[in-house]
Amino acid sequence: MRFEFLLYDVTSTFFEGQAARNDPAQRGYSRDQRSDCKQVCIGLVCTPEGLPLSFEVFPGNRADVTTVEEIVTAMETKFGTAERIWVMDRGMVSEANIAFLRAQGALPRRHPEELAAPPRGDPAGAIRLARGAGRTRSEAGRAPRR
Repeated sequence: MRFEFLLYDVTSTFFEGQAARNDPAQRGYSRDQRSDCKQVCIGLVCTPEGLPLSFEVFPGNRADVTTVEEIVTAMETKFGTAERIWVMDRGMVSEANIAFLRAQGALPRRHPEELAAPPRGDPAGAIRLARGAGRTRSEAGRAPRR
């Protein structure tokens, strides 16, 4: 199966009560502002048309950025390798994920600066990561560094 674009994001759902027999239920970053409740995180892969292709349930204390390699690998195991472009939010951007996606051939070759959103507080960070520490878009009009 070949897809041009796959959309990936993580959400969470919380549990009222102790969730004592639900091992993945953990306290973590609560998107629902319910830090008093245990939760699980759910990673969902969809087509651009919104067709769900796969999901994974992660422990509630798992950071989004740590799920990327597992999801990409799971999709390749289920559907085989293909030319895919992964669309993810800024919560997935890290040097390790960029290196992994580059090794998978999932980064654009001609314009790597066209990655989605950069990390918060570092507007040029994703661009630097994609280019392998090259000049950022904001630096493009400046004289070369010496």
